[in-house]
Amino acid sequence: MQGFSVDDVLYIHFFASWSLGHEVSSNTALLSHFSRWSAITGKHGMIILEPHAAEEIALTNQKISHLDLLCLLGQRPLVTAQTFLKSAAEVGLFPNVKSYVKCPLDLPFANVTIGHYMKRTFYVRQANIDDIAKLLELEKLCWPENLRASETTVRSRISKYPRGQLTLCRGGEILGVIYTQRLEHKDLVYKFNYLHRRLSFRRWSVFTATCCE
Repeated sequence: MQGFSVDDVLYIHFFASWSLGHEVSSNTALLSHFSRWSAITGKHGMIILEPHAAEEIALTNQKISHLDLLCLLGQRPLVTAQTFLKSAAEVGLFPNVKSYVKCPLDLPFANVTIGHYMKRTFYVRQANIDDIAKLLELEKLCWPENLRASETTVRSRISKYPRGQLTLCRGGEILGVIYTQRLEHKDLVYKFNYLHRRLSFRRWSVFTATCCE
């Protein structure tokens, strides 16, 4: 259209994962969906209203929303808010934290979110074993020798809790990394150093942990 630029458009998107149907269970399908939107998102970004599947913590506390029931009845699977945000971040789409809203407001999980997403020059993805060499290089750049994580420690972090180890990238190059783990209780931070906390980590902590470091 003459005189019209996609960069001047503010896109409004409803139920992004809903439109994928059963393909939403495939991370590749969700990433492909976001990639197409990222390619046309301009300076005004896009507003996304999205219903989400129940988080593990909601299932543990038996907090199932009417949206989950509707999706089950309509055979329209959804993704959790965590999965949705990580997929958007992998293609460089990030919500403005000042305008990001989740519902319910008073619980530690989200059934619905609405956010104003902007396209950035960087993206965030999950770390993997192939990144080890670069991650060890970052350890050398950022920490004195006595504080650096060993290759064994880095490998353990990725293998035990892969979704909690995230890299910041630009143009295929890793610029930074954040390592996290789930803890049973925040008091563990004060009682043990991170190595002892890591050794006490169990798979079930992902579902029952009350905090993340």
